[in-house]
This record gives sequence, structure tokens and C-alpha cells, in this order.
Amino acid sequence: MAEAAALRRRQQYVDALATLARAREVAPESDAVRRTQEDVAMEWLRNVRVEGGKGSFGAAIKPGLTVIDAALPGATGTRRADLLAHSGWATFLLWRDGNRQLDPEEWYRDALKIDPVNPYANAMLAHWVLFRGNDVARAAALFATAHESKRAVDVVRMLQWSAYDNTNTPAADAYRIQLADAMRREGTRLSMAQASILWGQFSSLSVSASGEAQRQRMLDALPPEDYLTTLSWALDEYAAAEASRQLYLRYYRALLHARAGRTDQALGELKSLAKELEKAPGSFQDAVRAALARLQKR
Repeated sequence: MAEAAALRRRQQYVDALATLARAREVAPESDAVRRTQEDVAMEWLRNVRVEGGKGSFGAAIKPGLTVIDAALPGATGTRRADLLAHSGWATFLLWRDGNRQLDPEEWYRDALKIDPVNPYANAMLAHWVLFRGNDVARAAALFATAHESKRAVDVVRMLQWSAYDNTNTPAADAYRIQLADAMRREGTRLSMAQASILWGQFSSLSVSASGEAQRQRMLDALPPEDYLTTLSWALDEYAAAEASRQLYLRYYRALLHARAGRTDQALGELKSLAKELEKAPGSFQDAVRAALARLQKR
């Protein structure tokens, strides 16, 4: 068990399952060994990756899915719902392999019949909703239910970031900001990958002359003071790597100061940015000048 725990920690799931199979030979009636084997198999399915053109999800998930399929007949209650949800996730991966006759939602629904607040089933169903369309409100409600269970919070958050990254809509932009704010309040740090996803929407809208309405909607996602705190918490470290990113953050801080009623502070920051960008013509310079002109008209 200790050996398997070390292998699992390094995400060496194949070796961990092989070690746990030996453990079951030694102690076939051990609930601890059986549950750990199932936990590793489910974690494997959630974290499996396939390089483009170098294999299939079906082949990659087979060892883990074999464990889950063997566990399902004897599983009951919440544990059965967890396993069913992961069978649904495996079905989603097989769907991605090209079998479009499969429907992951059927598995998720079966899990929710047993455990309506199951974090895996709700979050994975939300992910499927956004993978197949842009019903952000429905997905957000499912994610909220998943989070309320207070189980597997890290998995729910991971699936949220992945799901919102699959859709490019004003509603998704707002929910990403709110997600970052919620994690800040929980004391959970963003990964660099999550910060990169969040950064993408700010940088793209900063240079979009046609995106003013979408930018304003994104700025409505939180009260200005909370927004400023979350923006620094989420992106200061990420932005430190490039001077251009720091300029974008200063631009958004200025917009948020204006929303908070600190017009003079916003004007000062925008004027400073405009001066620094005098020799860097382009869409970002245009956005800064447009924001400055709007504020000066007030």
C-alpha cells in the first residue's frame, strides 16, 4: 500500500494498479486495498492524456476502466454513483476517439439518480454540456451543486476550468472571473495553467476594437473592489514574466478604478499608459486611447 501510494503521488498509475493487484492477492478481503485500487483507477481516468496521433483514449484507459467495471456490480450508494460517473467519463473519452453513438450523459444521469449531489457526476455532466454547446447557465448550476457536496472540490475546480475553456462566450468569461474569486476566498491557489486560461480572455479583449460590449460585461462579473483584489491575486505572478502583460493589467485596473468612482486615478493611469504606448501603435494603444476619451467626456 505504501509503495502504491508513492507511485500514485507521482501519477505512475499503471505501476500503482499493478502494485495494488499484488496487494489484493495478499489480502483479497481487504476493503482498504479494494477502495484504493478503485480510487487510483478513477484518478487515472480523470488525468489520462493522449498525444495527438500517438494512440487512443480507449487503449490508454483500459487498465483503469477494467478495475471500475469489476467494482460496479458490488458497489452501492455514493460509491456506486462515483464509479458510474467515471464510467461516463470513460464513455466521453471513447466518444472523443470517434464513437459518436455513445452518450456519456446516460451514465451521469444514472449516477445522479443514486446521489443527486454527486460531485463527479454533476461536474462531468456540466463539462459535457459545455463541450457540446454553450449553455453556460445550466453548466454553472451543475457545478454549483457539485461544489455544495464538499467532496472532491479539487476535481470539481479542475473540471470547471477545463469546461469554461471549451467555450468562448461573454457568460463564460464572467463565470471564469467568478470562479477565480471563489477560489481566492477558499484559499486555493491557481495553477499557472488556470492563470493562463484566465489571462487569455483579458488579453484578447484588450485588443479587440469590436469587443467593447463584451469587455464591459466581463467587468460586471464582480464588484470593482473584489475584482481588483482577485485580479492581483490571480494574475500578478503570471504577468510578471512579460512587460506587455503588466501593461494590460494596468489597463484593466484603470477601468475598474473608474467603475469604483475613482475617476482621477483611472485617468492618471490611462494617460501614463497612453504615453508609454506612443511608440507602439496598434490595437492595444487604440483601446487605451478610447478608454481615456470616454472618461474625459464624463
